[in-house]
Amino acid sequence: MILLLRKEIDLGFSLFGGILKRGYDPDVIVFNSLIKGLCLEGKIQSAVKLFDKMIERGVQPDIVTCGTIITGLCRVGELDNALHLLRNMAKWNCKANTVAYNVIMDALCKRRLVDEALNLFSEMVDDDKIVPDVILFNTLITGLCNSDRLTEAVRLFDSMSNQGVSANSCTYNALIHGLCSSDMLSEAVSVFNSMPSQGVSADSFTYNSLIHGLGRRGLWKETIRYYDEMVGTGISPTVVTFNVLIDCLIKEGRMEDASNIFDAMIKFNKEPDVYTYNSMILGLCSSGKLEEAHRLFNSMTDKDLEQNVYSFNLLINGYCKRSRLDEAIQLSKEMQKKGLKPNKITYNTLIDGLCKAGEVRTAESMLVEMQSHGVSPDIFTYNSLVNGFYRAGNIEKARQLFYEIPNKGLVADVVTYTTMINCLFKEGMFIEAEKLIIEMKNKGCIPDATAYDTIIKGYREGNCVARALDLLKEMRGRKMLLNNSSKSLLISFLSPEQLKNLDFPERSS
Repeated sequence: MILLLRKEIDLGFSLFGGILKRGYDPDVIVFNSLIKGLCLEGKIQSAVKLFDKMIERGVQPDIVTCGTIITGLCRVGELDNALHLLRNMAKWNCKANTVAYNVIMDALCKRRLVDEALNLFSEMVDDDKIVPDVILFNTLITGLCNSDRLTEAVRLFDSMSNQGVSANSCTYNALIHGLCSSDMLSEAVSVFNSMPSQGVSADSFTYNSLIHGLGRRGLWKETIRYYDEMVGTGISPTVVTFNVLIDCLIKEGRMEDASNIFDAMIKFNKEPDVYTYNSMILGLCSSGKLEEAHRLFNSMTDKDLEQNVYSFNLLINGYCKRSRLDEAIQLSKEMQKKGLKPNKITYNTLIDGLCKAGEVRTAESMLVEMQSHGVSPDIFTYNSLVNGFYRAGNIEKARQLFYEIPNKGLVADVVTYTTMINCLFKEGMFIEAEKLIIEMKNKGCIPDATAYDTIIKGYREGNCVARALDLLKEMRGRKMLLNNSSKSLLISFLSPEQLKNLDFPERSS
């Protein structure tokens, strides 16, 4: 097809050359054909040069010429030039139409330049000769929804009737999907309920948006109601419908229900895709059913589905969580044999699992492999290694790894500091631990409840009651709630009067 198009364009330019040689002047139709051909082939700059040559020869462009060039410029991201052309069309007695405006607004919205699109819309509406159509409203509503500006999207939707434009299924779908994605579920249901009175029918996309929005909030009674309504109205659930239900159920920990939905897919003759299998593998691994997860993983090839990096990562994580590290490492090797490259998540999962199992030397080797494959470690990688070597009793190695973090262009987080401070307190290195506490705060790393608990324990073991009290007052100032561990610590070394003076907020039951 591309070769045929190229031959046609070459023939066109050959004829164009012949016309010029014979002294004839090509008209706008000839130029339009050649410009369209160049744009279809992706040669936008060549199309623009031909457009300029057309102007030089005194051939006046029409709406087709300008529209083609505007579309081409928007396709390659030259929005300023597209706008410039739009605003210069009048000098050729060529009036911009709704299509030209819509092409630019669509490109602006896709680049999240929604305000610029709205300004252009206002400019267009001010021109009484140009009437906005439903496609234009759909473009703007979708842009507003994708930018999480739902109130404005609803307002624009409501204004359509004043402009004499009727919303279609695409309009409703864009708005309902946006509202559901932003958890504005009652508003989404209200818009959905208004569809029949406007003569617009819901389709599978409409129902899928509602099912996903309600399902991920755990509103299963309403979710099933819309699923049943969908089937009852003769709309066949799609693979997406089933994937949404399975995904939501698994996130709720309802593996048995997810398995029933998986079986229902087969009954509806809907072939599960890679997304379906990955969701099921995640659920089975989370439920500790590793053998079943692995069987399902292997069955993907029987269905002509290729396992992806995410599929392998899910199963590797499942084995690591159950300390079955040999199988996890074997899977990473199988992954590479299939031509898939382990990513940061793969290596971090393996390193963390190895460290928690006390196999720190193997974890360190995995770090070397990770870097040799061009995958840079992140702070999670180092947190796992620092904690692993500390728990293995190799304090010096833990310190070495901690102090090399800045050299790797990484910034220690609250987990890193908490681990290292705990390590130093346990070793009786109180001065160095205190230096790290100060450094942590100076670098804007705000302690969380676990960090406070760790530091208070350290001070308690070092009999530094005054410093522990200062920290407790700091926690109170931040209105942080004490966890049970901290409460036990307080009771163990503070007097009843000191406890009363601290006046911590109570946890709600």
